[in-house]
Amino acid sequence: MKRIIAFTLFCTFLLFTLTFVANVPIQADGVAVYDTANYCNVPAVNPGDPSYSEMVGNQNLYGHNSQHPSYVMAETFALSEDTIVESVELFVYQTGSGITSPFTGVYLTIYDGKPSEGGSIIWGDMSTNILGSTEFTGCYRVAQGVRNTDRPIMKVVADLSTSTSSGAELTAGTYWLAFSIEVPSGHNYPYAIPNILATPETEGTALQYHDGAWDIAKDGNTGVQVSIPLRLMGPGKLSQTAPAAPVVSELKDTSVKLETISGAEYRMGNGAWQASPEFTGLTPNTAYNFYARLAETDTHLASPASVATAATTLKGTQPAPVAPVTPVDTNVAPEKIAQTSDPEFFWSVLALAGVAFVGMTTTRTLARESKEQEI
Repeated sequence: MKRIIAFTLFCTFLLFTLTFVANVPIQADGVAVYDTANYCNVPAVNPGDPSYSEMVGNQNLYGHNSQHPSYVMAETFALSEDTIVESVELFVYQTGSGITSPFTGVYLTIYDGKPSEGGSIIWGDMSTNILGSTEFTGCYRVAQGVRNTDRPIMKVVADLSTSTSSGAELTAGTYWLAFSIEVPSGHNYPYAIPNILATPETEGTALQYHDGAWDIAKDGNTGVQVSIPLRLMGPGKLSQTAPAAPVVSELKDTSVKLETISGAEYRMGNGAWQASPEFTGLTPNTAYNFYARLAETDTHLASPASVATAATTLKGTQPAPVAPVTPVDTNVAPEKIAQTSDPEFFWSVLALAGVAFVGMTTTRTLARESKEQEI
């Protein structure tokens, strides 16, 4: 009973420690941080049936020799973010091996550049066996139109996380990975299979090292450079700490704009997260809560939401009213205007207006704009 109590207390303490130790990222299950494994292009017809890696067009290459230490294969890979590569999955066959993997070793190095052009090794060596596991993939390498089981493809896992290293810690960038496979003496060579690319003419980037020199790895018939499938596994997506509460940079009656936080997304109230820090279509003179969080990436989970920032939109403006209308006093009688029938008064008014007259009799001629009118 005492042992059970002691064990329970120990587990509780361990859980408490893992939960509350600061700056220890919580990791999800392992994920592929880089994956170009596209080698099996003929799926199984029925569950339990084999699938096939079938040559395309006039290709005739089954695979490239990767026998340690005489032959080394190399392929490039790129990382969009800083990460830790814990293991690498490679795909190799040995003719006539059966479905039990015959491979006993894998040797791996990572270069900071193309090894044939002066790239330097930044991780690993070709003398340490880092085989983690190996197993049958369920897929066979075959020529076009052929269905046999002579070349079962094995997955060979290189374990980069060892007692002396947590893995290859790499920053975002482009690298080259070189590997060599070991089998017991007297066995057939191990062959690294090529990827199935878009067309038989699609160029890959794989290299092969032999007799002290690097050369392109190509199909024997088409002469096209091949691609080698790689799957790099990381520790899973890491957690991120919530950012500080967002800061309002612009406040209007129907919109609020927050200061941009690198890598963040934003939310108003319980609404959906959005990439833009600007919120529009709001109600004037209304209080809102705004949040920020660091968005999910290829290697990191989305962070928890920040503390809320409260902001109240400005009061809206109103258009000016129309000019007021002065009321009319309907009780005032309109003033009468006297009229005269004196003809001389009529002519004098016309004269004051600048109209010239011709003749002095009772019949007068009016001259204006080069036209005559008898009056």
